[in-house]
Amino acid sequence: MSSWSVSGKVAMLFAILLALTALMIGFTAWQTASVNAIFQRSGDVHRLLAQLRTLQATKPHDVALSATEAEHYQALLAELGQSLQAVEAFAADVSPDLQGGLARFYSRLSHYGNAFTETLTRYRTDAAYARDQLFAEPPAAATPAEGQLVEGLILHLAEFYLQRDLTTLDQARTDLAHLTDARLREQMAARIDAAEANYIAWLGILEHKEFLDSGLVWLIDLGERLLADLDTHSYKLYPHLLRGQMLWLLAFGLAVALMGFAAVRYARRFLAAQTHAVTAIEQGRFDYEPLPLPDDELGRLGQFLKRVALGLRDSRKQLEERDALLRKLSSNVPGFIYQFQLHPDGHFSFPYASDGIERIYGVLPEQVLETAQPVLDVIHTGDIDRLIAGIQDSARDLSFWQDRYRVQIPGRALGWRDAQAKPERLADGSVLWHGYIWDSSERVGAEERQRLAGRVFASAREGILITDCRGRVVSLNPTFTELTGWRESQMSRRGLRRLKTDRHPRTLYRSLHRSLTSKGHWKGELWVARDRREPFPALVAASEVRDDDDAVTHYVFLFDDISHIKEQQRRLEYLAHHDAVTQLPNRVLFADRLEQAMARTRRNGGLLLVAYLDLDEFKQVNDSRGDKIGDCLLVEVARRLASLVRDDDTVARIGGDEFALVLNEQDDINACRECMSRLREALARPYLSSDAKAVHISASIGGTLFRGEPVTGDELVRQADQAMYRAKELGRNRVELFEHGRVRAHSDRENSLTRIERALDQQEFVLYYQPKVDMHVGRVVGVEALIRWQHPQRGLVPPGDFLPVIEGSEFTVPLGDWVLESALKQLETWHAAGLHLGVSVNISPTHLQAPGFAEHLGEHLARHARIPPQCLELEILESTALDDVGYVSAVITDCHDYGVRFALDDFGTGFSSLAYLKGVPADVLKIDQSFVRDMLTDRSDLAIVEAVISLGRSFGKQVIAEGVETPEHGLALLHAGCQLAQGYGIARPMPAAAVADWVARFQPDARWLEAVADHLEHGDRPPRAA
Repeated sequence: MSSWSVSGKVAMLFAILLALTALMIGFTAWQTASVNAIFQRSGDVHRLLAQLRTLQATKPHDVALSATEAEHYQALLAELGQSLQAVEAFAADVSPDLQGGLARFYSRLSHYGNAFTETLTRYRTDAAYARDQLFAEPPAAATPAEGQLVEGLILHLAEFYLQRDLTTLDQARTDLAHLTDARLREQMAARIDAAEANYIAWLGILEHKEFLDSGLVWLIDLGERLLADLDTHSYKLYPHLLRGQMLWLLAFGLAVALMGFAAVRYARRFLAAQTHAVTAIEQGRFDYEPLPLPDDELGRLGQFLKRVALGLRDSRKQLEERDALLRKLSSNVPGFIYQFQLHPDGHFSFPYASDGIERIYGVLPEQVLETAQPVLDVIHTGDIDRLIAGIQDSARDLSFWQDRYRVQIPGRALGWRDAQAKPERLADGSVLWHGYIWDSSERVGAEERQRLAGRVFASAREGILITDCRGRVVSLNPTFTELTGWRESQMSRRGLRRLKTDRHPRTLYRSLHRSLTSKGHWKGELWVARDRREPFPALVAASEVRDDDDAVTHYVFLFDDISHIKEQQRRLEYLAHHDAVTQLPNRVLFADRLEQAMARTRRNGGLLLVAYLDLDEFKQVNDSRGDKIGDCLLVEVARRLASLVRDDDTVARIGGDEFALVLNEQDDINACRECMSRLREALARPYLSSDAKAVHISASIGGTLFRGEPVTGDELVRQADQAMYRAKELGRNRVELFEHGRVRAHSDRENSLTRIERALDQQEFVLYYQPKVDMHVGRVVGVEALIRWQHPQRGLVPPGDFLPVIEGSEFTVPLGDWVLESALKQLETWHAAGLHLGVSVNISPTHLQAPGFAEHLGEHLARHARIPPQCLELEILESTALDDVGYVSAVITDCHDYGVRFALDDFGTGFSSLAYLKGVPADVLKIDQSFVRDMLTDRSDLAIVEAVISLGRSFGKQVIAEGVETPEHGLALLHAGCQLAQGYGIARPMPAAAVADWVARFQPDARWLEAVADHLEHGDRPPRAA
């Protein structure tokens, strides 16, 4: 039905109304017929009663009925029968009992009426006969007696007709018997039989009369009861009929109401749907969900509205897209699109301006719709007159207008704007420009930067070379030509190949190319070829240049001549590894040479001799003849020693008047003794000083042999040193060999290691702390944690007595973890008490290179999260960092992620430390105390200290000096540019409980502060390490 049309639905409603109306009419007709039937039945009953009463009133009282009376009476019976039939037809509807009684009465009445008719007919015939017989002339009797008998018989018959007494008839029969005349007797007998027949008919009439009398009474009573029942039925029927009428009317009204409700509901539903649609369209909600409607004309009207809405949506979307496109175009153009109008009265306005005007001028489009004054107000005063004059010139000849000018928007920096527009003259005489204005500040800045870049490119002190993506040179600056001698025309022909030298393997250049193509940059040192000159060392930085599509277009190479740095580095490295007086290797280089010789001996076998000598009576000569004579004497000693050894042997000055030698590939012990004796004899020969006076000195020489045993270089040097002291004890100017006790020493070492491990389990280790101060400001900046062994029998054992035993063993890892954990706990205690210090902890090489060191460090820090990680500094030996620079650097980087700092301890004692320094990401350089201790008397040590400080400053690292034993050491360090120091001259290591009190009482040496004040007074500051 939902798919029916509206006309079909209306036709259906009218059909329903017509059907209901027909039913209503039919029901009304039925009700009318029912009422008429009731009235008709009542009339039938009344008519029946009237007929009964008429029959009762007119019933025959005598049998002597006339023919007319008989016919009338017979017609009355017929009418009565018809009335009974009519009443019988509806009696069952009134009272079920009446129908049976009426039926029985009717059958009886019908039967009796037929019999009565027949009897009456017979009676009239017989009565006529009887009258004829009774009143006829008596038959002639033969005798008077007979005549008397006949007369008597006739009297008896007459009496019988009158009295209807059978005895009379019986008497007549008796008298008849006395007649002798047969004819007469036969005649009179016929008359008696006729009388008897008449009597029998009369009895039927009497019977009918009785029946009729009783029946009439019963019928009249029945009719009255029937009439009462009809009245009662009418009384009952009328309410039913009225109720039925009301129900039909109610049903009809309800049906009409339902149809009206359905029609109203449909209309409201339709109106609601259309209102919903119209409202949604008015509100711009074109994607609204239409309310459901049937699939009819009105529903299709709703669907039409939806299609209209979708059409409007699409149109609006197209308009919005066009508007968005316009806005996007206007927002993406460098500025804003506008219309600018010069009115006939001379004032300016912007009839149209895109939203970008706010970015350009700091005003909204509606603010300049009527007047352009808000825009003119922000144009720089130095440009406004020129700008307006240009606009007026453009308006006069309708020429294309463009300009660049400055704007000063409140709250913003001074900016530049570029504008251009095309004018047209309007009908009212005004001029309207169409154009756009954009912010050219970046462009002006870029142009300025480009000009600046050009000036920088031309005046930079670094050589700059630019190539395309194929390596062809496209540009170079004058400094590059100054450095290399190559001009751009020369470089264009051969490209970068002109810069290659044979000092680098080809793999280096391939590595440079791979790094540049994969990472986009490369930085390192290269020897660069020059035109008709020797190559020079340069720090080269190469990087790629990409365009907007992320494609490589050019490569830029920067060349910084580091010849002076290389020379300084070479000099510093030479000073760091050679004695400044004798030019012999110092202890650092000696230690490295010794390690190399030991490695060769272990690899190739053979015998290695390590000799240690001390000049006898040198101190007296130096004190009596002066430092100059002493230095000359040391130089001559060095020359004699060097002349007696082979090229692959090493002679080193360890310090003062002590020398050490590494003599490779000795034949046997006797050869070693002979070699040492030759050395002693050569040194015992007289020396001729600069004042032409002979100087006599001797040497005590100790030596030790190495065949590849598991000992360290330090142990060999100590053995040789002990042998040298043994030679001195035995009278000086002699040689001694140290060859015994090695097996026992190894066994003792194993026993000592077990005892030290047990000491950790028994908590016998303690930490002492040595303060570190900033001499420049006179403040304590931290402490260094130093381990001690609180031995139950030996007392407090210094670390030098037990740490060499565990060096290289696995026990260094748990012991190092204990030191870290204990130091962090103490640091946490100090911080909680308000003493904010940093602590440095020494990390052994084995511990640092143990797997998972950084992760374990993170676990230590996590357990003490209240301590800033920057307060922890880890000190590693320089030699440790040099063993495996890559791995150690990676570990340090991982630890840096936690915030921990690193210091290179004993800096300056490792071979080639300067070459590897830039590869180790340490934060602090710690000058070895051996250099600091003698820096006041040994110029070589002073030069090394100054070189380390200079290197630290160059590489951006802090520098701290250990071994400061006097205030003079601190003063010398301040003048050299080192402000951080520690040593016995400041404070000895102390228990943790004594640190807080010492910090509170610390006072820097007054000379330190005076030196700082003196530098400040002269307008500069003491040089600092970074």
